[in-house]
Amino acid sequence: MKVALVHDELTHWGGGERLFLGIAEIFPTAPIYTSIYDLEILKFAPELANREIRTTFLQKLPFKKFIRRLLLPLYPIAFETLDLSEFDLIISSSARFAHGVITKPGQRHIAYINSPPRFIWESKNYLENEKFKLIIKILIFPILGYLRSWDKVAFSRPDVLIANSENVAAKIRQLHNKEAAVLYPFVDLERHSPFAIRHSRENKTNSEKLMDNSYFLIVSRLIPWKKIDIAVRACQKLKKPLFVVGDGPHKRYLRKIVKDGIVFFSNVSDEKLKELYQNCKAVIITQEEDFGLVALEAQAFGKAVIGYKAGGSLETIIEGKTGLFFDEQSEEVLAKAIEKFDKISFNAKDSIVNAKRFSKQNFQEKFLRNINGTKSL
Repeated sequence: MKVALVHDELTHWGGGERLFLGIAEIFPTAPIYTSIYDLEILKFAPELANREIRTTFLQKLPFKKFIRRLLLPLYPIAFETLDLSEFDLIISSSARFAHGVITKPGQRHIAYINSPPRFIWESKNYLENEKFKLIIKILIFPILGYLRSWDKVAFSRPDVLIANSENVAAKIRQLHNKEAAVLYPFVDLERHSPFAIRHSRENKTNSEKLMDNSYFLIVSRLIPWKKIDIAVRACQKLKKPLFVVGDGPHKRYLRKIVKDGIVFFSNVSDEKLKELYQNCKAVIITQEEDFGLVALEAQAFGKAVIGYKAGGSLETIIEGKTGLFFDEQSEEVLAKAIEKFDKISFNAKDSIVNAKRFSKQNFQEKFLRNINGTKSL
C-alpha cells in the first residue's frame, strides 16, 4: 500500500508539527506533501532532513515567509492541485487547508483535524487590531467568505475524520454537520519528564536556585486572542514572578505593560524549555485551547496547571488534582485563581500519571487501529 502524508506547512515548530512527526514515524518511507517548507525547521526536527518532501507552487514565490497572510486565498488552490494519484492512502494533518486535498475513487483519505481553521471560523479573535478596521472590511471579509465556502466543501472530501479532542469534534459537528472520531494527541514522555533534565541542582548559580519553583510559566505564541496580557497584569498585581516563553506580534505590547517580575524568553532550545518546565511553580494557560499540549507537557514534568475553563483544557486537566480552572479571561479572576492555587497542595505524581494516558505509543497504536478499519479509538 502506497501512503502519502500531507501537512499544512513546515515553516515553524509547534504542537501540530510534533503531532505530524508522530504520524510520520509510523510511515517512515511515505513522501510528505506540504504547501511551504522552510529549512529552518530542521533545527527542531532534524529527522525531516531524511524525508522526501514535496511542496506546492507556493514554495517558488519570493518573500513567501513574510507575506503568508496575503497568500491565504492561494492555499486552497495549492492543495487542490497536488497530484496524489499514485497513492492508495492519503493521511492529512490539518488546522488550515491540508484536509482539502482532492483524491480519486479507490483512494482512502484520513484527515486528522487539529482544529477547523480558526482564522476562518473565529475571525473576530484574529482581527482585533482596530488600526486596520477599514482595510479588514474592504479586503478581508470577502476573502473570509470565499474561504468559508471552500472549507465547507473541503470537509466533505476525507473518507475518515479524526479530531484531536471532543472539543474539536463538536466544532466539526456544528460547522460542517460531520462526525469525527476522537484521538487525543500525545505528549513525548521521554522528552517531557522529571528525569529529562541533565543539569544538576549543584551546578546552578545562586540566582537560578532562588527561582526554583517560585515562578509561574507561560508557553505560547504571543498573539492577542491568547490573552497573555491578563497573566502579565495578574502576576504584577500579586508580585508573582512570571516567565513567558514565546514570540509573536503581541510581544511588543506585552513588553510595554511590563513593570517588573516578568521575564520573556525567545528562541528557546528544547533543553532550556525542559529546565523552565522542571523548575516552575505552575503553568498558566489563558486561552481557550482546541486541545492544549502545553498543559500535558507541564503535567509530564509533575507540574500543576492553572487553566482557562474552556475548550480542550477541560479534557486534559483534572480540577483539584492536576490543576485548577478560572472561568473568565480577566486579570481579576485569574489573580484570584493564582491566590487559590497558593493555598492548595498538588501531588506531582497525579500530574505525571495523568500525562501518561497521552503517550506517543498509545497514540500511534490507536492511529494504526483506525487505518486497519477498527472503528473504536
